[in-house]
Amino acid sequence: MELYHAIKELYPHAEVDIDFVLQDDGNGAYIREWRVKAEDGSPVPEPSREELEQAYRRYLEKRALTEYREKRRQEYPPSGDQLDCIWKALSSMGLTPDPAGGENTPEGMLARILMVKEKYPKP
Repeated sequence: MELYHAIKELYPHAEVDIDFVLQDDGNGAYIREWRVKAEDGSPVPEPSREELEQAYRRYLEKRALTEYREKRRQEYPPSGDQLDCIWKALSSMGLTPDPAGGENTPEGMLARILMVKEKYPKP
C-alpha cells in the first residue's frame, strides 16, 4: 500500500510534511506525525490500518478508471500540431474563411488563424 495515496484519498486537503509526516525505516512506511485537522480546526484522529487499506483500494479503483487518459496524453501529438492538422483538413475540404463569422464559428476561427499566419509567416 502506498500510504501517501491512502491518506490523500481519506483527507484530500491534508498536506504531506505539514499535516502528516511519513517515514520508512526499511520495514515499510508509517505515519510518524499526524496533525490533520477538520475544517473547524479540531484534530482528526489518525486513521486505522483498515481505514487506510480501504482508502488505498478506492484510490486504485479510481486510478484504473482514468489511467488511460494519462497514457493517451503521453502518446498524442502536441495539441498545437493536432489543431493545425484539423484546420488544414477543414480548409482543404472547402471551409471558407469568413472574418465576419466571428471566432465562435469555424469560418471565423479559420479566418483568424490564417490572419495570424499571414502576419507572422514562417521564415
